[in-house]
Amino acid sequence: MTTTSSLPQRSLGGRSGASVSALGLGCWAIGGPWSFDGRPAGWGDVDDAESIRAIRRALDLGVTLFDTADVYGCGHSERVLGRALAGRRDEALIATKFGLRFDEATRTGGGEDTSPGHIRRACEGSLLRLATDRIDLLQLHAATGDPDAVVATLESLVAEGKIRFYGTSNDAPEVIEAFAAGPHCASVQQQLNVFGGNDALAACERTASPRSRGRRSPWACSRASTVPAEPGRRRTTFAATPPTGTTSTTTPFLRGTHASRRSARR
Repeated sequence: MTTTSSLPQRSLGGRSGASVSALGLGCWAIGGPWSFDGRPAGWGDVDDAESIRAIRRALDLGVTLFDTADVYGCGHSERVLGRALAGRRDEALIATKFGLRFDEATRTGGGEDTSPGHIRRACEGSLLRLATDRIDLLQLHAATGDPDAVVATLESLVAEGKIRFYGTSNDAPEVIEAFAAGPHCASVQQQLNVFGGNDALAACERTASPRSRGRRSPWACSRASTVPAEPGRRRTTFAATPPTGTTSTTTPFLRGTHASRRSARR
C-alpha cells in the first residue's frame, strides 16, 4: 500500500503477528440516524458518499484500524464501511461489536442478547454487511451474566475462521478477567472519565501480570496517552510499553474513552 503519510504502528498481539495504526477511525457517526430504547442514538443525517471518501482518505494516510459495531445505524455503519473498503480490504483491520438487539429495517434497537445463538447470528450479519470473509476483531458490546460462555462461543468462531481475534467493549472487571483467559483475546476498550475511577485498568493490570495467573497472559496492559474525545464518545488508543511486572513478549491491549455504559452509542 502506498500512502502519502505514515503513522506509528502498534502490535495487535504477538500471537497474531498483526499490527495496526496507532490512530484509528471510529465509525459510529457514519451510521446516521437511529434510535435505541426509544431514544435517538445516532449522529444524525450523514452523506454516505462523504463517509466513503473519508474512509478511503484515511487509508491513504496510513490509518488501518476501523472500529464499528453492528448496532451503529442498525447495520448502516457496517454497510458503508464495507463499501468503502471494497478492493482494499487487506489494507484494513476491522473491529466490530455484538450483543445489542436491533432491527435494520426500522433502524431501531433495544435490549441485549449474548446467547451463543445471537453471537453467531450477529457474526454472520456483520460478515454480510461488511462484505468480508472474516472479522479481524469482534468485541462484546453489552452486559453479560456468563462471560465464560461468551468466550467459548468466540473461540469457536475463531476455530471456524470467521473471526481472527476478539475483545470486550464491556469494561466491567469481572468481564475483563474472564476474557483474559481466552487464548485469542486481544483487546479491551476501557471507559476513561475524569469523574470516575480506573477499575478496568486495574483489572487489566492484574490479569496481565504473569504472577497473577502463574503463567503468561495473552495480553498486557500498559499506560498510553489518549486523545481527548467528544463528550459521550469512545476513542481507542494503544498501549506503547508494558508496565512493571510484565514481559516484553506479551501483547498490548486497546483502550479508550466512552460515555455511559450502557449506551448503545459507545
